[in-house]
Amino acid sequence: MTLRLPTGDEDDFQGLGDTMTTPFLALSQEYGRFHLHGTGGIEFNWDDSDRTRARYAAGVAFSVIEQLVLNVDVVGSSYPKKDRLSVQVPQFVNAPGTSEATPTTIPAT
Repeated sequence: MTLRLPTGDEDDFQGLGDTMTTPFLALSQEYGRFHLHGTGGIEFNWDDSDRTRARYAAGVAFSVIEQLVLNVDVVGSSYPKKDRLSVQVPQFVNAPGTSEATPTTIPAT
């Protein structure tokens, strides 16, 4: 369990100013020269529920020799709410006698 409290100055780039808790689960298993590991949890933002997210990581370590280990990890986070953005994109038409079409709004995520 992780607990983050708003102790820094948000205006001085020292924190978000939000209280967050992250319960998570960590798993690890060795199979000979391979070591599999993973973690996952939900980071709850108690001040702004739109910023609540799932956090996860998984990877494998391979022991080439006793002094050398190769490690590969995938780390990520996902927000349950999707943000929707719209962007004005000018479209240029190269047909004779025209210079620019009416801008259209396209959805982007």
